[in-house]
Amino acid sequence: MKKLIWAIVALILITIFAAGCVDDPPPVGDDQPSDNETAELPFETVTENGKTYTYLGSAYSAFVGVDLNRVLSNLYDDGMLTGQDEVYNYAGTEYLRVQVTDDTAGRSLGGMTLTEGQSCFFKKAPLKFRLINETDTEAMLIPAVIYEYRYFNLPNSGAGIGYDYDNSSLKTYLEGDFLTNTFSDAERSNIISIRLMTLSEAKSYVDVYSDDPVQFYAAAASELLVAAEPDINAGEALGNTASWWLDSAGKEGNCGVVDRFGTLTDVTVYSEQGLRPLITFKKV
Repeated sequence: MKKLIWAIVALILITIFAAGCVDDPPPVGDDQPSDNETAELPFETVTENGKTYTYLGSAYSAFVGVDLNRVLSNLYDDGMLTGQDEVYNYAGTEYLRVQVTDDTAGRSLGGMTLTEGQSCFFKKAPLKFRLINETDTEAMLIPAVIYEYRYFNLPNSGAGIGYDYDNSSLKTYLEGDFLTNTFSDAERSNIISIRLMTLSEAKSYVDVYSDDPVQFYAAAASELLVAAEPDINAGEALGNTASWWLDSAGKEGNCGVVDRFGTLTDVTVYSEQGLRPLITFKKV
């Protein structure tokens, strides 16, 4: 009987000793998020009129105004601006020089009427994006206004026949030069995808059919460019410059756009329209 009792005691001691040798589970650390932790946006946001915005990337998007523009124009004429390819540095800030062409002459920009051959300068500045949707892991942004105008397919480029976004000049540009030139390496590391909005997304996320219309912008004269003065009512004087591309096929050889009245139409893929791409960021 004593032997049986000692055997049971020994078994209990062995079990306790063996349990003591098992490593405790490691504590939850930064590299092992708990179930209560949530991913967050990789950028700061601001709220205006019930909508959420952020500032990311940079481009020559800020018209410098009449007074400063006159100063820069004079400096350019006197050969005192330094730069190349129409990009200049003045007092530590980069500017883009754009010459007004005949098709944009007569429009108003920053309180002045544009004349053919006139120099306009735009300062490099962060771009404003609107946060239109988010999930637990992703955030979807679109440019708050039209900053740039591009061809869907460049004339005579051989890129795509008719509507074919996957093989278009525009897709190549958005996924290439646009991302590289607009965003920093750190910002690009958090970008999952960039593409055109569908019609249903435009209806869901953008105020194109409400009393609070999209704040369309008219560009000056450059394929690089960039936001100019807003024209919320988008009058006839703007022509069709307030339209922006959608990812939707129109009649043969055409692509859908949201026009200057905030309604759907379509135009030839060999035309130049505004860009409001949808950019998906991953949360961190």
